[in-house]
Amino acid sequence: MLGVLVLLSFLLMTFDIRSSGEGFTQTIRNGAQTIFNPFQQAAQAVIDPVVDAFDGLANLASLRDENDRLREEREELISRLAEAEVALVENSQLRALLALRDQFPDFTLTTASILSSGDSFDLRFTISRGAEDGVTVGSAVVDDAGALIGFIAEVGEASSTVEPIIASGAVVNVVSEAGDPGIISGQGTEDEVRLEIYDATGALGIDSVLRTFRHDDNTPNGLNVALVTAPARINVSKIDTNSVVPFVDFTRLQFVTVLGVPADLVDDLIDDSPEETSPDGSTTTDSTGGDGS
Repeated sequence: MLGVLVLLSFLLMTFDIRSSGEGFTQTIRNGAQTIFNPFQQAAQAVIDPVVDAFDGLANLASLRDENDRLREEREELISRLAEAEVALVENSQLRALLALRDQFPDFTLTTASILSSGDSFDLRFTISRGAEDGVTVGSAVVDDAGALIGFIAEVGEASSTVEPIIASGAVVNVVSEAGDPGIISGQGTEDEVRLEIYDATGALGIDSVLRTFRHDDNTPNGLNVALVTAPARINVSKIDTNSVVPFVDFTRLQFVTVLGVPADLVDDLIDDSPEETSPDGSTTTDSTGGDGS
């Protein structure tokens, strides 16, 4: 049957060429088209979806390649963004360190990152510097703005433990803006400390700043320690209030700076310390620099 149809097609083509598409041949061709057109449409109905499916597969492969390329570009951009963020942090640290050097010219500065944070039972945390970096027990620890965080409590070879001023039992000698010395003591929470001022001469208003004052030789005077959040009035020459927050936001700490006193400065401080007379008449030197409180 197929052979007959092929032969018939050749014959029709021959007649068509000879008659230039006119007359009897044209009539036969039109009739053949009318007869075979439904079959052609049916074949196209079957073939077209198959062709479309193959085109879809080709497009899918192309989309997968494009998706892989976009994913690689995204990962590269994320990597560059992370590198940029690190660079910004390092730049901020360097700027802060330069500012701290101007603020504390007599102290060595050692920057460190926080290795592990404390918990609700023990607020002490670990930093990435230790004895091999010159860190010593008792050194003051400040943030990038020079506000007091706490003091070095323990020193290991490559790490140290910091006791923050908010820890229970932590005590800092401070002075008010009125010039009255007092004590800040930690309460074991991140958002509150206690202030006690004996022989107060002036009440404290909101946003009054409390700064270090004669704490010890490792701690310079004038470090921001805490901020008053509610008016504190004098009661029988004394101020005792918990409406005080630490100057440092302990929830956002990532890096700290340890203030180390050079050995020659320690010797100078000891030489300059006032002499006291002991009961047996000999003289002793007070090397703490504190006020005994």
